[in-house]
Amino acid sequence: MQLKRYLENLLHLCSDEAFGQNAVEWGLVNGHVQLTYDLDTDLRLIMGDACHPTLQHSPTPAPQPGCYDQLCAGYRHHCAQALVEFPLRPRLRFPETETVTAGGYPR
Repeated sequence: MQLKRYLENLLHLCSDEAFGQNAVEWGLVNGHVQLTYDLDTDLRLIMGDACHPTLQHSPTPAPQPGCYDQLCAGYRHHCAQALVEFPLRPRLRFPETETVTAGGYPR
């Protein structure tokens, strides 16, 4: 239960939008991001130093970028590939069958 709560909290902190949360989840499931299960470290890994509230005003020379943009691009590509590989197909039409009435006799 704690792991589920941790992941929900991490996804929510990474993005308020469903697409961003799905992209981060996709990156976690597919091994593009290795979690440390330390919230500050994982946020910094995904979102970078610039988006981390405690590091925005730090005197480091250049903030380290996170992998959020790459995750979104990879997830967008994954979704596009899924549409190419599994296009929407027209519904199958089954041959007309007799409709049975309540009395059990065909119409």
